[in-house]
Amino acid sequence: MVKLICRLIENNISQIDYVREYHGGHYADAGHAERFIGVGIGFKEIHLRNLTYFAYMDTVEEGAPDLDVGVNIFKGLNVSRGLPVPVVVRFDYSGKVPGARDRAVRHGERVLEAMRQRYSDLFAEGLIHALLTVHDQDRHAPAEAVGSSITFATGVGH
Repeated sequence: MVKLICRLIENNISQIDYVREYHGGHYADAGHAERFIGVGIGFKEIHLRNLTYFAYMDTVEEGAPDLDVGVNIFKGLNVSRGLPVPVVVRFDYSGKVPGARDRAVRHGERVLEAMRQRYSDLFAEGLIHALLTVHDQDRHAPAEAVGSSITFATGVGH
């Protein structure tokens, strides 16, 4: 174990020295290229860096600082250009447990409502679009959309 730790420390210091010498002390900031804010338990299906700004939370209160950072990022990326902040709220459940899906839906609805209250000005102006999803962790199937801040007019087909 000591040999492993020594190698990790040595290689980490070597990497720091390399960055200092060849990159002026730090890598260039690539900026933000996120496409949406993910709220909830995570998105195992998405493994692309900077695709999602993720705020892990069980309640908005516990993850509010992370969510605030994400909203501020998207104020610069989107709201400044008149575009909404896209948010996907997702909670997983076990389909093997009776009532688990309904509890996950209610949990997501509580988080979404807390977000509506916290960012009421952006919601009122239509500058946050939120999609509420739940996912059965026991099945290999896409998440199920169960709510949205966007409503679509339904009409007779064309």
